[in-house]
Amino acid sequence: VLSQTAMDKKLAFNYFNEGEYAKAAVYFEKIYPSDKSHTTFDQYFECLMQTEEMKDAEKLVKSQIKANPDELRLALYESKVLDSQGKSDKAESVLQDAIESIDKKTNQTQISRLDIAFQKEGMLD
Repeated sequence: VLSQTAMDKKLAFNYFNEGEYAKAAVYFEKIYPSDKSHTTFDQYFECLMQTEEMKDAEKLVKSQIKANPDELRLALYESKVLDSQGKSDKAESVLQDAIESIDKKTNQTQISRLDIAFQKEGMLD
């Protein structure tokens, strides 16, 4: 089983790196339940967005938010799904809520991850 999981993971990342998002998504779907790392989530989400599987992308983000409610960077992913569905006002609201939720008690790591996510998306303003 471990050997198969390792092979599935290798195939997922190889297909992703080659830009074969539909093939990669099949393998990410298999490995994601046992490997919910940031890298696996990010690439699985990107596969779903690239293949326009918006309902699956939305479901993925919502489950990740439910499991990690303090993870501010997930607001960016939720915003991307909403924006792709033509809900740009709601997308902007989700981002604003995430930014406005930052206070003195907010973990610096969470702030940094949100910052990096914004930079990665080219959303510097």
